[in-house]
Amino acid sequence: MSVLLNRNLPPSLSWKQFLSQESKAQLEAFDTGDSRKHRKLFLTPGMVRSSRGSCYLECGNTKVLAAVYGPRENLRSDGSAAVMEGRLSCQFSIAPFSSAVTDAEKDDRDLQKLCNDYEKAVEECMLSVVDVASFAKSTVDVSVLVLEHDGGILAHSLTAVSCALTNAGIHMHDLVIGVNAAIITQKEDDFKVIIDPRFVEECISYDCSENKDSPIKNVKVLSTVTVGFLPNVSQIACLSHSGQCPNHSLLSTAVKSCIDTCPLVYAAVQTFLKRALLNETANDV
Repeated sequence: MSVLLNRNLPPSLSWKQFLSQESKAQLEAFDTGDSRKHRKLFLTPGMVRSSRGSCYLECGNTKVLAAVYGPRENLRSDGSAAVMEGRLSCQFSIAPFSSAVTDAEKDDRDLQKLCNDYEKAVEECMLSVVDVASFAKSTVDVSVLVLEHDGGILAHSLTAVSCALTNAGIHMHDLVIGVNAAIITQKEDDFKVIIDPRFVEECISYDCSENKDSPIKNVKVLSTVTVGFLPNVSQIACLSHSGQCPNHSLLSTAVKSCIDTCPLVYAAVQTFLKRALLNETANDV
């Protein structure tokens, strides 16, 4: 879906006015059928020349750039070397022009809180797979920048960071594949799980019918689920849930749907790793 995003729109204008007729038709149709699949992925290495390793990821209109720096020596406040175990630090930022919401409608404190939450999630998830013993007394810095937000930024950030760490040559026990899903309902007691929802689809609204500006009519998005999965050991490294889920079985279904989609994303990651290896081989020649 092609969306024209004007970053300096006055708050009185709706971003839907700048959609093409085709995009409006797609938005109003809002495909919630069982055939709904993950959007196509594009990954490429080496986009940040100054970093040790990087990965640029596109999924639909979502664009994420992850870069890895270091390892650098841990220092005390007095500047002397500190005897410490390996550390991993994450900085997560969302560009102010990343979404269709105008600057006047944003709350900087909410955005900063969201970035802090995602920083913790990415950092804790990567610490479960990164071999910190391989860079003792040092710190690896990970930077994540969301250039465009069209849904699933946490899931796609996990995948991008995992690829960037691999491109940087950091020892890892496994890759992290991120997939997200949304639990929606159009009728009472009729719930569906959609994989890789777009920005307008994953916005949590307990009664969209009262929201006149909502692009989704007669659809309630109850909750969203993000899973960080380790494909080689078949374990979950990260599980994030927002909203209210009607019952535990529905939440289990959403998590299982995410896990079942992981092989599709993993195939794209394997292609990325092959491309990165070929680039390194070409540079060595």
